Amino acid sequence: MVEFWLRAVSDPAVSDPAVRDPAVRDPAVRDHFVTHRRKIRDALVELLDEHAAARGAAFALPSGQLAIGIIALFDGFGLEHLIDPDAASPELFAHLLAGLLQAPPEAARAPGCQTVFRNS
Repeated sequence: MVEFWLRAVSDPAVSDPAVRDPAVRDPAVRDHFVTHRRKIRDALVELLDEHAAARGAAFALPSGQLAIGIIALFDGFGLEHLIDPDAASPELFAHLLAGLLQAPPEAARAPGCQTVFRNS
């Protein structure tokens, strides 16, 4: 999944405001941008479903919703990586993502914390 993030960060549709910002204002550009982002989300949903199935687990959230949250993490981390690549390293992103996807069940009992997995 880190490779997926690195490709997304290097994609101008994600990282370049000159490409991204018109997608908000111009309906034709927005339609193209939405299609592009949905393809990314669909690919991530597939990866998440494979990840859960390989572990015999299920997510506490629908994988589509979890994918949106992870993409938001990708986007924010990508910005941090562009600003300070040493601090926001691919290794750190890998650890954050692993922690999110593999949080132990007791993490769900910590105040204010919740694991993405539920017992299946």
